[in-house]
Formats: sequence, structure tokens, C-alpha cells
Amino acid sequence: MLTTMAKHSKMDAAKSQARISQRKLMQFEEELADADERLHVSLQIDGFSKFADYFFDGLIADWIVQSKI
Repeated sequence: MLTTMAKHSKMDAAKSQARISQRKLMQFEEELADADERLHVSLQIDGFSKFADYFFDGLIADWIVQSKI
């Protein structure tokens, strides 16, 4: 009987921790959704800049590509 009581006590504690974790995950999901609305990354490099980066591979070509990133 004592072991059953201990087992159910541990199960109740685990349920409580699971509820807390679920709540925190929902809060984190909301924060990620907010961040997704604010964060839009665009990585568009035109053909000439890409060609110049490979062909010339110098400071100026790197600077041009970095400015577009």
C-alpha cells in the first residue's frame, strides 16, 4: 500500500510538471509567432553580384555581396 501511495504521488507530481511545461511551451509558441511577424529575412543576390563574387573574389566584390545580405 505504501508503494502504491508513493507511485501515485510521483505520478501526480509528474502530471503537475507536465501541465507547467505545456503552459510554458504555449507561451514560447506565442513568442515565436510574434518574432516571425517581426523577422523577415531576405537573401537575394543578383546574378552579376554572384558572378563578381566568384570571378573577382576580392574586397570590393565581397563588400557588394555583404551589403546585399
